[in-house]
Amino acid sequence: MADLEQALSRVDAGSWIESPTQQSRVSWLPLWLISSSGLWVGLDRHARWIVGRLSGQASEPSGKLSPSWLPLLDHDESVVEEELAYAGAKYNLPVDALVQSLPMDDIIVLALSGSNAHWIDRALTWLETRNISGETRTILGSLASSRPAGQKARQRARRLRERGEGVPTKPGAGQSDGS
Repeated sequence: MADLEQALSRVDAGSWIESPTQQSRVSWLPLWLISSSGLWVGLDRHARWIVGRLSGQASEPSGKLSPSWLPLLDHDESVVEEELAYAGAKYNLPVDALVQSLPMDDIIVLALSGSNAHWIDRALTWLETRNISGETRTILGSLASSRPAGQKARQRARRLRERGEGVPTKPGAGQSDGS
């Protein structure tokens, strides 16, 4: 994080924008336009992630994630990494630090904790290739038994939760054939 903050200190002053937040104002570097509605993600000068609009309000740098973060889930993980690599190259920022610091696990938890079927589905898709933390596993357990989630989402949540616990997800998976 210190390397990222140090690299940000070398970014040209003309690249930063000043936006209002609910509490005050924030100076941030827009890195990637994540939706056609004009929503960007970027970093403030202390390497904290921001979501906002260039001509409008931005999120609080250290605040609770808002639903504005959810459109990131509409992109495949490889696209997110490519876009961050492009932004890193453009501003001479360490790409690994960008990717690792993006709060994707928190965004996934936010989506799974909501009631929007689209965001739940997108979060489940992201979890197909990710390690599942204890908090996420707990939420998957609740989702697996939630009627409003829909049958397909409940089944996917159950399968992902079992995978996260090391329980085989296919009949016979992980069992020895005795030879």
